Amino acid sequence: MSLKSKAKAQKKRDRCKFQREQEQQALAANVERLKTMTSGFARTNRTDADVRAFEQAKMPVYAQSAVKVSHVEKRFIGPEEKPKQVLSPEMARREQQAQERYREIQKRVDIGYNKGGLMLLSEGEVEAMRRGELRRRS
Repeated sequence: MSLKSKAKAQKKRDRCKFQREQEQQALAANVERLKTMTSGFARTNRTDADVRAFEQAKMPVYAQSAVKVSHVEKRFIGPEEKPKQVLSPEMARREQQAQERYREIQKRVDIGYNKGGLMLLSEGEVEAMRRGELRRRS
């Protein structure tokens, strides 16, 4: 190796050493700066009174009273039966007709067309389906 390259290598080593020292000094200065900061992270000495005050502030306070439950049987009764509505003969007949109509309409709900959803079919479509005139591919 020539003297020139040795001098360059020594200069590079000195520069790296100086940079490492500067980094260590900056790190130490940052640690000292952080130690002086008290943004809620610094530990302070706590007294027993402080600890008790904190615990009392967090604990719920309930009024203590001796409540005795009387009539325990009433607590476990099932739901009351609702009185059945008494319909007049005319209303009972109309109610029966409505129930029959509802069952008929339920039978008319079917797929209306190929790849379609459920829909209410007309009476003519239901009759055609019964006769086999409507043919759907599945």
